[in-house]
Amino acid sequence: MIEKLSILRNVLFLVVQMLFSFVVIVVFIYALMGEGSGGFVVSVINNITDITSSFGSETIVSLAILFASLCFLKKYQDKL
Repeated sequence: MIEKLSILRNVLFLVVQMLFSFVVIVVFIYALMGEGSGGFVVSVINNITDITSSFGSETIVSLAILFASLCFLKKYQDKL
C-alpha cells in the first residue's frame, strides 16, 4: 500500500512539474510576443493575473517567506 502511494505521489509530482513548466513557457511566449501571441496565451496570462490579484500582497509575501524557509530547511537537512 505504501509503495502504491509513493508511486502515486511521484506521478502527481511529475504532472505538477510538467504543468508548471508549461505555464512558464506560456508566460515566456507572452513576454516575447506580447498581445499578439494568440488568444490562448493571453487567456492564460489573464487567468494568472486574476489569481494573483485576488491573493493580495500580504499573502504573496507570506508564501515567498514560506518557500524560502522550506528551501533553507531542505538545504540544511541535506548537509546532515
